Amino acid sequence: MRRAIARTRCEGQLLCAIFFTAWCVLPRDNCVAFESRKMIRWMIVIFLVLVVISGLTPWLHKLGFGKLPGDLRFRLFGREWFIPLATTVLLSLIATLLAKLF
Repeated sequence: MRRAIARTRCEGQLLCAIFFTAWCVLPRDNCVAFESRKMIRWMIVIFLVLVVISGLTPWLHKLGFGKLPGDLRFRLFGREWFIPLATTVLLSLIATLLAKLF
């Protein structure tokens, strides 16, 4: 468990460096259309949300997410695969409710 946490911290520092570099490199003048800058920023935001969710995964597993009926786990080609369908739907509903409330 400690190795996973340490690896996540290292990956988090690397991802923060990538995010900072990408944010600073974005052009501020009119040579790039506003829409493309907006799209790049949204891609960065989505990327950061995915990083946060992956960092919260151990905590979500303790709460029971990832073990719901509808979450698929199987072995194929000597590797274990995990497809969290029910967890994805549940977290999507929670995010939608939070977005509507706030």
